[in-house]
Amino acid sequence: MRLTAFVGLLVFTLVLGCVALETTPAGGRSACADFRGLGDDAAAGIVTDVELRDRMASVQSRASTAEPDIRDAATMALRGLTLNDMGVYADGVAALFKACNAHGY
Repeated sequence: MRLTAFVGLLVFTLVLGCVALETTPAGGRSACADFRGLGDDAAAGIVTDVELRDRMASVQSRASTAEPDIRDAATMALRGLTLNDMGVYADGVAALFKACNAHGY
């Protein structure tokens, strides 16, 4: 299975339940919104492997001003993609999904 297909399915499945609410800080809200959009696009099959990594880097950049759990999870997901370690990536995606939901994003 292609990396993009695997990642798309994983991200879409995990992100489907994220709900955006009015909360702060802005970094967490925008990182989680970008993360949801990335999951939707990957699931639709319109993101290449390179685009996936670039867009995850953007999520991680936005998360740099977010709550610590969102920031750490986004960094873990990006690290997994950078190192081509799908186990680390999947753990980061799951943690980011959980963190976004915990903060109501």
